[in-house]
Amino acid sequence: MGKYVRSLLLVAAGDENLDQKLSWDPDAVVLDLTDLVHPSYFDKAKELIPNQISLLRSSDILSLVRMSTEQLSDDLGAFVDAGVDALMLSGIEESSDIKSVEQKLTALESERGIEVGSTKLIPYLSTMSGLFNASSIIKDSSRIIAITIGVGDMAFDLSESEDKELFFYTGPNPRISSPEFLITRTTIMAQCKKGIDVLGVLGTTIAPGFANSDHLIITANRSARLGIKGAITLHEEGLVACRQAFNVFSKKR
Repeated sequence: MGKYVRSLLLVAAGDENLDQKLSWDPDAVVLDLTDLVHPSYFDKAKELIPNQISLLRSSDILSLVRMSTEQLSDDLGAFVDAGVDALMLSGIEESSDIKSVEQKLTALESERGIEVGSTKLIPYLSTMSGLFNASSIIKDSSRIIAITIGVGDMAFDLSESEDKELFFYTGPNPRISSPEFLITRTTIMAQCKKGIDVLGVLGTTIAPGFANSDHLIITANRSARLGIKGAITLHEEGLVACRQAFNVFSKKR
């Protein structure tokens, strides 16, 4: 694709306002099938994903689907057929998990006459097991183009001080700065692995309408200095912060 990817907009799969949100100019869009979709809407959301992937491709925007390893099913074929660029997978904790996904994707691509290996993977590592095993997870898949450290929201984990205004915050309390959570062996190993970049999450625990652009920009700059290459965010302000702060998380379609 020849385009820099630093800002990844996280939206619910089937979001009816996706076309409007594309005016925020994200580098990539992550269609979420995990936390953001109400169970009553889940089946409908899955049906809409292929059309949303087509919309993103026509807009030259990288398309990702975030799902858990438990959700891998026959529905995956529709995403592959639509040309999804990458799957962002929650629930990856060891290399055997990624090998299982590889087998499913290879079978699907072969059946459909699609180039084997064209569907890329981005493990979303949010557990201690996943972080500890990151090196072997990366090693065992040529499809992996990045990892996401989803342990916490960088907007607060990289804050210079505790934020005491809790009314707009949707995550657990207390909010105490803990930059050491990102300075882990996992981050260093991934940085040293040629072609693998580390992504973070930015402002995902801040309710819509309350994102503080200055705060997000400061956080993005601090995380960039740690070696983070880009971030997933819910907000337009988060996208602006990513574009200002990060270097290149660069993969071609």
